[in-house]
Parts: sequence; structure tokens; C-alpha cells
Amino acid sequence: MYKKLTCRICNETKAIELFRRDAKDKNGYQNICRSCRSEHRRVNGEIYRVRANAYAKRAGDKIPLVPWEYIAKLFEQDCVFCGVSLKDEGVIATCDHVFPLKDGKAYGGANIPVNVLPACKKCNDKKNGLFAIEAFDKYPDRFKPELLRPFVQRFIGGLIGRKLTDIEVEQMIGHLRDEAVEVRRNEAKQKAVQSAV
Repeated sequence: MYKKLTCRICNETKAIELFRRDAKDKNGYQNICRSCRSEHRRVNGEIYRVRANAYAKRAGDKIPLVPWEYIAKLFEQDCVFCGVSLKDEGVIATCDHVFPLKDGKAYGGANIPVNVLPACKKCNDKKNGLFAIEAFDKYPDRFKPELLRPFVQRFIGGLIGRKLTDIEVEQMIGHLRDEAVEVRRNEAKQKAVQSAV
């Protein structure tokens, strides 16, 4: 038997396969078709809440510390690494932790707004567990060198709550490089100690 339902939003009668199952409903399906439901979720921001909760679960957080409203605003901006607009068609918007969260370890990184900046999926995947400064140094073709100073201005300025001077930006670039080198050196020492045991 071929069943059809009428969507309560668009008022179109459609095949039952175009509706989501819902055990609570008497007919076993929601009364909103998938396309109307997607539009409703997009408009109401539920997609961002779902993404934030899924990310928090993967990162080991019970409750996301980065509110979905903040994430929604990030997705309206440009990638801090390559400059592409996250609103452009075909660009997948993501949030990047400047100080990465990796394998349950936080390399100085926390799931808080000041550590989360807008990035396209290509840059975020390329950066992976690297510190942002390492990614700028290692992949200058993807991580545009001309965006390094604005990135540092935005990130460090967000941490301290004020705009940095040009001299401070240059100093912070040096500090970020030194910090990344020190963390990697300590990781190498820990691996050497663990392999010797």
C-alpha cells in the first residue's frame, strides 16, 4: 500500500518516505515533510545547536561551552586562515580551536568562545592537531601569510579584551611560535621516556 501524507507547513500531499518517522505520532510519522523541516531548523538555528552538541560530545564535554548563537555568528564570517567567505556556496563552515583539543588532551585549548574561530573545512582539516601558528608556517599556500597578523590581532585581542599594537602583534607571533616549539619538544621527551620504560 502506497501511503501519502499532507505536510502541515507547505500543505502538499507527498509520499510517506518524505516524512520522518515519529513513534509518538498516531500514524507513526511527523506531519512536516523533510524539506519544510530542514528549512524550519535552518531558520530557527537548531542545526547550529545540533552541531554544537555533537562537537561537544566528540570532544568529551557534556555541555558545550561555546553557545550555538556564537557558532551561528562565526558561520556568517570569513575563514581566519584562507579568507574565504563561509557563506559561499560549496564552502563548509566549521569552528576551529586555535589551541587544539586532541585525543582528549587540551594543548592549552579549551572549548570556550575565545579559543574558537571561524574556519572553512579545508583549512580545519589541514590544521588538524597543529597549533594555528604551526599551520601558518607549514602550509603557506593554504594558510595565507597576509592573514597571520589579523588572525593574531583577533585571537590575542579576544583573549586580553583589547586591540593590540603592531609591535605587540609581532611579539605575540614570536611567543606563539616559541610556545608551539616548547610543547612539541615536551611531547618528544614524554614519548622518549615512555618508549624507554
